[in-house]
Amino acid sequence: MHTDKTIMEPLLDRNDPDSQNRSINYSPDSRRQTIQNQNSPQSSEERKYIHHNSMTIEDPTIRQVQVFPNLEEYTPEYLRHHQRYRDNSVKTSKYTFFTFLPKNLLEQFSKLANVYFLLIAFMQMIPIISISGGKPVMLMPLAFVIIVSMIKDIFEDYKRHKSDKAENFKQVEVFDQVTKTFKLQHWKSLKVGMVVKVKQDQFFPADLVLLKSSESKGVCYVETKNLDGETNLKHKIADKALNKKFEDSNAVQTFRCGLVCEEANDLIYKFEGTIFFGADKRKSLSSENIVLRGSSLKNTEFVIGFIVYAGHQTKIMMNSTGAKFKMSRIERETNKQILIVFIVQVICCFIGAIIGTIYQLDLVEDQYLGLQLDASTWPILVQIIKQTGTWILIFTNFVPISLLVTLEVVKFLQAIFISWDANMIDDEQMQQAGVQASNLNEELGQIEYLFSDKTGTLTQNIMEFKKFSAGNFSYGMSNPTNPEAKSIENVNFQDETFWDHYNNKTSVNYEDIEKVVLHLALCHTIILDERTGKYNASSPDELALVNAAKFFGAVFKKRDEENYMIVDFRGQILKYKLLNILEFNSTRKRMSVIVQDSNGRILLLCKGADSIILPRLNPATSPTLSTTQGFVDQYAEEGLRTLLLAQKYLNENEYNQWNQLFEGAMASVSDRDQKLAEINEQIEKQMDLIGSTAIEDKLQDGVNETIRFMRDAGIKVWVLTGDKVETAINIGYSSGLLDNNMDQYQITETNVRDLNVVISNSIGQAKAISSLIYKKALIVAGDSLNIIFKEDPLKKIFLELSDLVDVVLACRVSPKQKADIVAVIRERFPLKTTLSIGDGANDVNMITTAHVGVGISGLEGQQAARSADFVISQFRFLKPLLFVHGREAYRRNAFLVCYNFYKNALFVLPQYWFGFFSAFSGQTLYEAFIYQLYNIMFSSVPIVWYAIFDFQHTKEYFLTTPKSYDIGLKNKCFGTRVFWLWFANGAFSAAVVLFVGLYAMEVSLDEEGKTNGLYISGSVVYAGVVIIANMKILNSLNIFGFWCELLVFLSILVYFLVLLIESQIISFPEIFGLFGPIMGQPVTYFSLLFMLFLTSTVDKITTYVTYQIINYKDNKEELKMLKEKSFYEKIPVPTRSSTMRRNGYAFAQEDHATPQLMEKLQSGLRKKLLQAKTDQQIQDE
Repeated sequence: MHTDKTIMEPLLDRNDPDSQNRSINYSPDSRRQTIQNQNSPQSSEERKYIHHNSMTIEDPTIRQVQVFPNLEEYTPEYLRHHQRYRDNSVKTSKYTFFTFLPKNLLEQFSKLANVYFLLIAFMQMIPIISISGGKPVMLMPLAFVIIVSMIKDIFEDYKRHKSDKAENFKQVEVFDQVTKTFKLQHWKSLKVGMVVKVKQDQFFPADLVLLKSSESKGVCYVETKNLDGETNLKHKIADKALNKKFEDSNAVQTFRCGLVCEEANDLIYKFEGTIFFGADKRKSLSSENIVLRGSSLKNTEFVIGFIVYAGHQTKIMMNSTGAKFKMSRIERETNKQILIVFIVQVICCFIGAIIGTIYQLDLVEDQYLGLQLDASTWPILVQIIKQTGTWILIFTNFVPISLLVTLEVVKFLQAIFISWDANMIDDEQMQQAGVQASNLNEELGQIEYLFSDKTGTLTQNIMEFKKFSAGNFSYGMSNPTNPEAKSIENVNFQDETFWDHYNNKTSVNYEDIEKVVLHLALCHTIILDERTGKYNASSPDELALVNAAKFFGAVFKKRDEENYMIVDFRGQILKYKLLNILEFNSTRKRMSVIVQDSNGRILLLCKGADSIILPRLNPATSPTLSTTQGFVDQYAEEGLRTLLLAQKYLNENEYNQWNQLFEGAMASVSDRDQKLAEINEQIEKQMDLIGSTAIEDKLQDGVNETIRFMRDAGIKVWVLTGDKVETAINIGYSSGLLDNNMDQYQITETNVRDLNVVISNSIGQAKAISSLIYKKALIVAGDSLNIIFKEDPLKKIFLELSDLVDVVLACRVSPKQKADIVAVIRERFPLKTTLSIGDGANDVNMITTAHVGVGISGLEGQQAARSADFVISQFRFLKPLLFVHGREAYRRNAFLVCYNFYKNALFVLPQYWFGFFSAFSGQTLYEAFIYQLYNIMFSSVPIVWYAIFDFQHTKEYFLTTPKSYDIGLKNKCFGTRVFWLWFANGAFSAAVVLFVGLYAMEVSLDEEGKTNGLYISGSVVYAGVVIIANMKILNSLNIFGFWCELLVFLSILVYFLVLLIESQIISFPEIFGLFGPIMGQPVTYFSLLFMLFLTSTVDKITTYVTYQIINYKDNKEELKMLKEKSFYEKIPVPTRSSTMRRNGYAFAQEDHATPQLMEKLQSGLRKKLLQAKTDQQIQDE
């Protein structure tokens, strides 16, 4: 059965000529229909309509949902609906019970070391080349390593499962058709179409279409900081017809409707749909009519709505990605080096096999050797292959299997010490740092790009009124100390001079103060909740300003039904008639009200950014203009959010003429906003300046110092926020990210041509001025980024510009855009490490996309913390996390990796050098049993102690010296060059040990005058390897202590104890009874001391030369920068047209965020228009 368009048309408003533009298109894959409560009582006409509609849309290309809330009726339609859509549960964990084994094994074998040892195990099963009797003995240590890693992964993922469970088992009230009441139900069991009731301060469990609000006019207020990072409350509106329908308390029982809307998507600012009642009633819905999961209800007693998207189809989850497997840069580089080592190993083994075969061909005629080798080609090739395989198995420990388990244990213990660090414990919340991906510890020491959220990450989400100016005086202290300064919420004001002026009506500034205070009490869109006495504000700045007026004795009481604003001014009740509201929007950057006082005087009150207000002032009537501008600049330097306050008295004729134009624009159907803007411009001019205000958007403790420290260290900081450009710039200044000496490039264009021009010009300007003279900042809007990332040429030049600047602020970006920005930088600079930090659900995508994700666990829930690799409670804790733990984890873990290859090269290569004495026959130098204990007992413990406890400098040094972070940024401790220097050192030391040990013991005689046997020489060589490997740790220590020295001594001692015990057991014939002859010869001690002296001396010389080379390069680079800076300082600086003086801050209010007030004001206008229309009709008749 096909879809009839005439059946779908009732879902759209045919009477509205714009309905086709506002409604969704008819593409089958972008439509969902939800029919609500079909089983409830219906008229015959409605029943016929819905039945006909549901039958017609059985076309499989149209998604159809039918909801039957009466659980007694399990109809086939009901069951099909519940099978079609997922429930409301969410999952951020990596594994389930069934997927853990395959997924984790896949991750384990993404490490080439594990693949290598698995290959070795298979080779050990081949009898012809096996040196273990055909048994895969390598599987046991490999299994142990993998199991240890699995246990760690289980432990870390368990914490994610625990957080998911806490989220899924939250409860909300759901309407039950059986009991006819709302009953508590877990979030996870909710389905599309269920009717739910959410109360004040609760989070929304899913994406809901609003049906009813406890507030008049169907308005409710929601906080969306988990979605877009904004702290200001946003209004949402239930459709008038729906809200009116639910005035009846029994309406939920009989409610039914249909909804056609777009498919689930990740656009949090967009929603299009049509809701219909029966055959005739239908309304278009927008994003104002839905509330999203992740947001919370504020300043509203309750709302009722039905679920349109649930679970992973909610917009917040569509913007989220699952937990991703991440590898550190050292791990990736180690994989690369393992591959190269394996190739080198195969080449060495192949060469050894060829030499061994040549030796055998040479000696085959010596019958006493028992060699049997045919000189023809095929047997020779077989022999070479066989010998190569044997040598590979001898060289098994070339790649240290202990490296993996040692690294896992070390990282796990490092994570514990990170969580124990007293410098990262929040005293207020008593929260420790947390590590959920310890395999990334060393990544913290190589961060080059840091992406940060703003709200809740840099700021505390607290606005405080701190200072203001009136006339020629500025009032307020930067750091109030009097407790009474904070007696009212959102105010932190202290100034004795102010109270002296304000309490004396004859003082020089009383009149100016009174004007400012009354301006604060009147020029706003605050709504008073008479039940709670709280102010409902769509802007946190407005809330602070009105509370400041209350603090100064001008208490806004209410707006009555006749639109009178009642203000209690120091005990005197004042009434002002609210005539007009000139709404704020992001273009105007100001808002005004027009009021009439009790004397009939009409007064325009306006507030906004200084860049907007200044051109609209009358200099002749604003004598304090320059003084006030100086105050504003001073406030701005302190990082405060500033506004200018202005007013203007209007005569009645002037107002009436303007108001006629205003009402005409308000009634306009097309281009309403543009016409209103033009009309508002006519009245908002020639105003009188009366003062300014300064509000502090409180930063978290230590944000300023932390950002400055990271910038000094060479880390590029990007702030990605959902806030408007003005908000982000203000926080940039207060956090130390921006300053007035910076070159600033702002990109807000929304078409390809303009963007190309602006970006190209900015690149030219950025290249013209060296960053050594002026730092540079880029400010870009989310709408511009949308276009930039879709056009490859634009993306290319944008990334070029971003690489030239020191700081980037991306504003008005969605959660998905945040992740896209991080992904683009990773793609553009694949060798640079990125870190993302945030605290809300809107940051999860960004956190999981970066190399390292840090979540702030705080007031905005645990969504970011659950998805993060590391968890802290304050932004300032990034400093010790990166510059102490990260920096040292990078240095120590790099040392650990290199050391493990060094000690194994030192251990394995003597057998290769011994091949020159054994005709490369594959004869082993070490006894088989003791051979297996090298990585387990003789060389494993001291390196663990080093990797956990050694510090190159004190913690205080790291936290005060940003340059110390260079070690990771420049990858000084790990890389191909460093790795192979360690390997070469191991090969050299192995040659020294072999030749000194073998020569010393072979030429010496025992007590009976006999030459020493092979295993005596081998045991001495082994002893030299153990001593040198452990002394390497001792020589590399930066902190000498009893425990490390003890562990080194015990590791060496354990070797001799094992040798002693084994030499007493007859089942080990190769070394039975050899301990005495070995230790009884003075040459043993002299040879061991000579080995240690020779290798240590070369090691010290190599370390010193390397240090000098690095120091020389650093000094040369620093000298080059100084010369460059000196050169540019002599050149006249070109005109810095891109530099923006810091303007005042336009308060963070949503466009058209005053629905209730505008509704009241427009109701009178509608009555006028209706009366005029009626009069015109009567006149025509």
